[in-house]
Amino acid sequence: MDGYPYEDADLCAALREAPGPCPWYFGAPYWPGVPLARGTAWWRSPGEPERPVGGLSALWLPSGKAAALLNFHGYALPLGDGKLLTWCTRRDGTLDPAAPEWAVELVLLDVDRLVPFGDVDAECAAIVRLGQFCRFAGEPEWSARIPMDHPEVSCSISFPPPVKAHGEIVLWSVITPPAEACEARTSAYLLVLDPASGNVRRIEQRWYSSETHDTTHQWLARVARHKPTGRVVEEGVRIGCFLLDDNLSDVARQL
Repeated sequence: MDGYPYEDADLCAALREAPGPCPWYFGAPYWPGVPLARGTAWWRSPGEPERPVGGLSALWLPSGKAAALLNFHGYALPLGDGKLLTWCTRRDGTLDPAAPEWAVELVLLDVDRLVPFGDVDAECAAIVRLGQFCRFAGEPEWSARIPMDHPEVSCSISFPPPVKAHGEIVLWSVITPPAEACEARTSAYLLVLDPASGNVRRIEQRWYSSETHDTTHQWLARVARHKPTGRVVEEGVRIGCFLLDDNLSDVARQL
């Protein structure tokens, strides 16, 4: 047990409240809903049960109307008081479509203030056409970009109070080159966000790339810190759960 008095099941349990990528982790039992002043908002497909819309998840308000959409590999983390932090690694961004750099885009929403969509089908078509990861009516509470194309291993961001109140956030960033860049390899990074100080650490995952994994079918999903030990636990689809080493760059062992 690497000297830690915790069973593997206890370590893996740290992932229960960690967000996973859209759309695979946006339904029961993974998604707990977003508590609001007048009920709870839930994620589900924007289409009918017999005609779901592939790759997208819609946030449905207690009124029965959808007010936000997330695209493939978008993440969402409820922060309390109706606040919802969303993010995704993008090259052609939601925040700045003209920017070609890889970046993790973060968007903070106040769900209580979202304007319901008038035509959900039209919004679904728009998010796909525009290459957005998150779509909603109105202005975000806050947004930022974490650049991933630069050699620096850390950067600084001014986080808003709801994110600071949540505390540390750990998340994935996987960079997949376009199909025409046949010589480039898929690479993955663990980002450790410390909202109180504004510091963002970027740690390359040496164990995961297109040279070591079939990144089309084996991909990274959830990550969390196991609070009793401070160790970081990760989960991948068709990879399983595993414990990172003390440097947070390699696998210590499979769980």
